[in-house]
Amino acid sequence: MTDHAADLEARLRRHVEVLSMETGPRAPFLGDALDRAEAHVRASLEAAGLEVERQSYDFRDREVANLVGRNAAARSSSGCWLPGAHQDSVPGSPGAEDNASAVAALPAFAEIAAAPAIPLCCTAFTMEEPPAFMTGRQGSRMFLRSLDDPERRIRGAVVLEMVGYTAPREPYPAVLRWAGYPERREFIGIVADWRSRRFGRRVLAGFRRDPEWPGR
Repeated sequence: MTDHAADLEARLRRHVEVLSMETGPRAPFLGDALDRAEAHVRASLEAAGLEVERQSYDFRDREVANLVGRNAAARSSSGCWLPGAHQDSVPGSPGAEDNASAVAALPAFAEIAAAPAIPLCCTAFTMEEPPAFMTGRQGSRMFLRSLDDPERRIRGAVVLEMVGYTAPREPYPAVLRWAGYPERREFIGIVADWRSRRFGRRVLAGFRRDPEWPGR
C-alpha cells in the first residue's frame, strides 16, 4: 500500500468513526445527532476545498439540511457531476455501513477531481431513511426541486450507498443470483434505471479498468 493510500484509508476510517461511533444514530428525533453529523460533514467538505451551501427545510417542525459542496470548476460552470450520499441513518442504528461509509468518500471525490478541474457538486443528503423514506420530504427530492433545470444542471450523479463492507457470503434476492452476482460480497454494485443506463455503463467500465475495484 502506498503512503497516499494508507493516509486515505486512515481518513476514511476516521470519518466513519466520528459519524457512527461518536455521533451514533442520526435521525431527526434523536437529540442533536443530525446537527453534529452535519457539522462534521461540512467541515470535511470544506477541508477538501469545497464551498458548501446549506439547503435547509422543515421536517415535522424540525430544521434539517442537505449540504452541497462545489469545487471551483463547478462554481464557474452551468452544470456539474454529482457524487452523493445520505448522512442520516436508520433510527436505532449507528449507520457505519449505511451510510457513513459512503459519506466518508465524498471528500475523496473532491481530491480526485481537483487536478483535471472537473465541475463537482458533492452532496450529502439528509432524511433519506424513515420516517422520511418514500415521502416528498426526502433530502434528495428536496434537492431536485431546488434546481431550475435538473437535467441541465446535473450532468450525471453517482449516489453512493453502503460501500464499506465485505462479507464471505451475501443472501441476495433470487433475481440477483440469477443475474450471476457472486456469493462473496467483495465488489461495487452499479445500479441505474433505464434512462441512466448509458451513464451507468460508463461508470461500470471505469471501475473495470482497475482490477482492485471490481464492479458489477
